[in-house]
Amino acid sequence: MGEPAIVVEDRKELTYLLSQAAELEHGLMCEYLYAAFSLKSTAGPGLRADQLESVGRWREIILRIAAQEMMHWAMGELILGAGINTIEVRCLANNSVYVGGLGDSSLTGFKAS
Repeated sequence: MGEPAIVVEDRKELTYLLSQAAELEHGLMCEYLYAAFSLKSTAGPGLRADQLESVGRWREIILRIAAQEMMHWAMGELILGAGINTIEVRCLANNSVYVGGLGDSSLTGFKAS
């Protein structure tokens, strides 16, 4: 017995579900990037020289996964934008919000919320 089908009744519900999915992908992307750039890249306390190659492979794998998450996020945002919805990206690190949409000429960056 498989998963029950998700039935989307209207555009508002679809927009909500896509927004939630995009938010999840954005969070995962950030976590993977943080993990990759937190790995040590030089031998020293906590990392022996003979372990550097393994850690480098782990970093490459994690960065590939982060890139996949970036693509998932971008696809979700493109679908939302194609529906002439507003795209909103929240940055928790500095409490800023980017708001834009398809056809909006002001897609230049973040603004404080």
